[in-house]
Parts: sequence; C-alpha cells; structure tokens
Amino acid sequence: MSMTRNTLDLASLIKSIRQQKQKYHAKVLSQDAIYVGWLRTLDLEDLFSEDLWQIVLQFNLGAIGISINFDFPPIDVQPIDISFDVELPTVEEFLQGILLVITIHDLLKDYPWLGSLEDYITTNIEEPYSLEMLKSMCKKGYYGYSRYLRAYYDPVLVRDFLRSFLIRLWAGRETLLTLKRDYEILADILGINKWVIRSIFDRLSLFNKAQYDTFILGYGVLGLSRLGKPLGDPVPAPSEVIFRNYDLQYTRAGITTLDHVQFGFILGMTPLGYGFLCPPRSIYKKPPVKLPSPYPEFAVHKGSPPVREFVERKVLRTLFQFRYLPLAFANYNTSEEQMDYHKSERTDQWASLQMLRYAIEKLVDPVIRQYESNPVKIRAYKSAALHLINLKAKRHVWGFEAFYKMSENQLKEYWIRHWVQQGLKPEVLEAIYERVKLWLKPLRIEKLKLGLRVKQSRFSLARLLS
Repeated sequence: MSMTRNTLDLASLIKSIRQQKQKYHAKVLSQDAIYVGWLRTLDLEDLFSEDLWQIVLQFNLGAIGISINFDFPPIDVQPIDISFDVELPTVEEFLQGILLVITIHDLLKDYPWLGSLEDYITTNIEEPYSLEMLKSMCKKGYYGYSRYLRAYYDPVLVRDFLRSFLIRLWAGRETLLTLKRDYEILADILGINKWVIRSIFDRLSLFNKAQYDTFILGYGVLGLSRLGKPLGDPVPAPSEVIFRNYDLQYTRAGITTLDHVQFGFILGMTPLGYGFLCPPRSIYKKPPVKLPSPYPEFAVHKGSPPVREFVERKVLRTLFQFRYLPLAFANYNTSEEQMDYHKSERTDQWASLQMLRYAIEKLVDPVIRQYESNPVKIRAYKSAALHLINLKAKRHVWGFEAFYKMSENQLKEYWIRHWVQQGLKPEVLEAIYERVKLWLKPLRIEKLKLGLRVKQSRFSLARLLS
C-alpha cells in the first residue's frame, strides 16, 4: 500500500516504528548496549574531562558574573544549580529495573553562600572591595522602600529570561548573528532594555574568548588557554583578548584576573551601572591553607577562593559520574526487558513519543504542501511545528522554564520571528499555527506524561514492594 499526500498509511508506519524500536533497543537498552557504552566511556573519559573543565568553568563563573551585575542570588542563575547525586537502588527498586537513583544535588547545603548575593560577595571578595560593591550595587527595588535611581524594577518573566534562557541561547548558539537576532526578538517582545541585552552578549562573548586568549588563574585551563599578549604599560600588564561585540565587530579588552572578566568595568563595552572598577590585581580572597609537615617553612600559603573550590568540586563530581552514563540511559529497564525489546516498556515509551511526533508532522503536512514542494523546506517547517510544541514541553533541558510563564501570544510571536530568521516564510508559519493551535495544550500535556510514565510507574511499584 502506498502513502498518499493526505492519508496515513498505518501499516507502513507500524512496520517502520517496529524497526526503529528494535534499533533503539539494541543501541541503548540491551545488555550489549550497556556494556559497549561503558567501554566507550573509558575511551572518551580524557576527552570528556578536557571539555568539562572548559564548559563548567565558562558557564558557571560566567553565570555568577551575570548574577552580580543583575542582583540575582547565584543559585538562581542557571546552569549553576544543575548538579546531580547518583546512588545505587534498593533491592525493590532494582527488581523494577531501576539501575540508578538520580536526584538533584542540593548545593546550598555545601555552599550556603550561593543562596544570597550578599553572602557570595562577603565570602569571596576581599575587604574593602566587598563593602564597596555591596554599597554601590543597583538592587532590585521594592515600592515604598527603595530609593529612586538606586534600584530597578523588573517583571518576573524578564527576570527568568535573564537568569536562564539568555545563557541557554549562548550555549546552543549556531552563529553569533543568529544569536544576536534571537536576543533582539526577546528584547522586543518582553520590553527588555537593549543595553541590558548588549551588556549580556558582550560579557558572554568576552568570557568565552578570554578562556582561549589568555591564562587567568582560577579560569584558565592547562593545555587550552595560552599566555596572553600584553596590552599597554600598566603593571601587571593586562593581556589582550579579542572578541566580537554585539555589533559583530572585533574589539579588544585588557584582562588580568577573573573578576575583570566577570564584572569588571571595561571602557567602551560596559554600560554604566553594569560593572565595577577593579584594581589590576584580583580582589578575590585567597584564604590561608596549612600544608602538612615535613615542610614547616611552607606551613601556610595562599589558597583558592571558595567559588573556585565550588566549581572544581562540581567538575570532579560530574567526571566521576561519567561512567554511569550507559546505566543512566538504560534506566528503568529490567534484565528481562534488556534481552527482548518486545517486553521493554522503555522501548514502548520511546515508540509512543515517536508516534506523537509523526502525528504532529502529519497534522501540518497538508498545510505546508500548499506553499512548498521542496523536501528540505518541508522538513524545516515540520521541525518548526515540533519546536512550537516542545517550547512548553521540555523535561530535561535547562533554560526553558521562562517559556512556561509566557502568554500564548508572546510565545507565538517569538516562535514565528525565530523561524523567519532561519529563512522560513511568516505566512506559512501562521498557517501552521492556525492548524495546530487547538491541539497545542493537549499535545504538550501528552508529551510530558509519556516522558515521565515509566519512571513514575517503576518507583511506585518499588514503594509498594518495600
């Protein structure tokens, strides 16, 4: 039976899904897949370690810089709060196919100063600089209490985008041009001051290039960062960092220490009120650390600031958990299910999600074909339709929480303008939206329910047996 343009060939689709289920099970959930995956983690561990040091330092220390400039508690700025604990299951849990118990690690128990910007500054920054920073910071305002021109007022939605999605966009950027356009779309829809967007873009761009162009204690990575070229005459001479600013033009900045990159005022880049004048040397604390005997002459030396210890432990915890990845991917999967994909509930769950995807694509296919015959363009429009569903149906990816608080009109405007800048036509996107708008809420709910179904049922059964 052949598929026509407007009808669903159910027999062919079922056959295709069955084949895909078998491949998915063989590559992810089978016993061979778990063993081969574990061997691959051993092969990739060194490469993973190199990338991990780069990424965790960049995005965690960069996020802290944004928290200081915008008066967020550091723990609120993602991806700082992303950290996991991995434990072995109980006997009852293991019998239900739970291979690992993965929970969010409460960083505030280990580092309570992450929960307050004032505590972060007093814990990590030397006096008198910490006192001056706290005194001069422009804080979030409260009507009837805060002084005029010494506070700012922001809607909750804007605050959520500043602390999460703008960093997420930077992490997943394709080009700086598309990133800038996305920033401009969000600024326009949410009414964010353009200088705020420019400030974040320039700071993240500088932070990214500084890790490569110069070696900064507490931020540089051995084997990745290089000794920088001196810029100017001051002692110590700042290193030259060349980066692309919001106008996509190459510019240079003189950087000496970590605090310069995070929140230092840089002439020609930093708007007034979004940076601090820093001395040539670092203003981070260097607490004394005692060395064990038999080296009494080196009994005390200067250690790293607490924030550096926090980031280092986060890297080491993630690196230690890397070998758990094959088990994490194959979680909620009994030994019987590992041997036969017909009995695997995880495989059925994956197939249900695929069927939901095909249903969405089939729903919009006749609309797209009224305007397009190019297969590449048709695929792009179908991807846009899936993106519209997924913006409010994410389970694992950080940075998307703010979309749940957007109105449907705001979400629609962002979605259309985002895909227009990818080369799609607004009238086709409008037609797709009209086609699916009645189904948006139930499709999103169904996607989230399907994604959580096996996990919830397995833990529920384990509790009944215990």
